[in-house]
Amino acid sequence: MGQKYKILNTGEVQWPRCCARCRSDDALTAANASGGHIAGFNGVTMTGELLELNYPVCAEHAKGLSFANLLTRKTLGVSVLRWMAFILGPLSLLLGPVLLIGGLLSLFGHSSNGPGTSISMLIITLLPGVLLVLIWRAYRQLPIRITKVEADSFTLQFNDSLYAGQFKRLNKALLLK
Repeated sequence: MGQKYKILNTGEVQWPRCCARCRSDDALTAANASGGHIAGFNGVTMTGELLELNYPVCAEHAKGLSFANLLTRKTLGVSVLRWMAFILGPLSLLLGPVLLIGGLLSLFGHSSNGPGTSISMLIITLLPGVLLVLIWRAYRQLPIRITKVEADSFTLQFNDSLYAGQFKRLNKALLLK
């Protein structure tokens, strides 16, 4: 699961000078973590805050992190997509192969049930399962995630406990927990 730290929004966060995933200090680049919360909803107007942090990763681990960050972002649209994937994904992963086999059998004339599975039906059935797998991989790939954003603080989750310990030592004045 990893370490979680609640951090005050009052100062600049200091990062260890190594990759957040492998702790290498070769060819570091910046990766982005973002999260937000809705501060208020007044009739038609919705206000909120978006927090973005740039942390160091090596060139090897920087690949695909922006897509993984997008899939794990806690915004309304992405949250709805994740909810659909979590509800429909397991069913999709069970039914998709059955429809695929049925479609292939009917394509080669081994089905007496009339026309086979259409390509569009197969895509619609498999899409939530593919999205579920992508989301699962994204959560595993991100070394740092913003799990909660409040008006005066935010919570970071680290997958690497040694990196989290280095981060804690550098940011003692900003830590709440």
